[in-house]
Amino acid sequence: MIEVDGERMSLPAHSGILIAHQYYPKNAGGVPSDWKTSFIVFSGTLAAELGAFLGLDHYLYLPNLSNNLCYFLKANYDKFESDELQETFMQSTLIYDFLMYMKKDSYRPKPHMNDLSMLTRIRDYIQQHYDEPLTNETLTNISGYSTSYQNKIFRQQYGMTPLAYLANIN
Repeated sequence: MIEVDGERMSLPAHSGILIAHQYYPKNAGGVPSDWKTSFIVFSGTLAAELGAFLGLDHYLYLPNLSNNLCYFLKANYDKFESDELQETFMQSTLIYDFLMYMKKDSYRPKPHMNDLSMLTRIRDYIQQHYDEPLTNETLTNISGYSTSYQNKIFRQQYGMTPLAYLANIN
């Protein structure tokens, strides 16, 4: 579980988050032994442009990394360990590839106006009735759309299904 700007998100296996932040080491105590995290730091004159390109305000949450991005990360992780000049040129190319995969994985088409109304009704209902038992059937009655369609559109907008959104409120 991760919390950014007061919003809690689940980070299951094969998910990712890109956060605009500063990183400071802290003591190693309290970190579960099976927790593995990796990070790439972007700094310098182009850092702001990279963030704008990715649509990064404070963070970019990717609930389902594509197979291409997962494979890319596994295949190339060790290449960033070297400080040799020749390797740093290759790292620049790999970073560009990484950003392209991130951009592709983060693309969410803008919802249609009717869909925005449906999303607002679902979100508002969840926020007002979060302490009551909610089901997909309840939400389909509110949205007027099928469960599969409302979940697809909700996921495109919020990166999760309505019931996952509900779980994050609790």
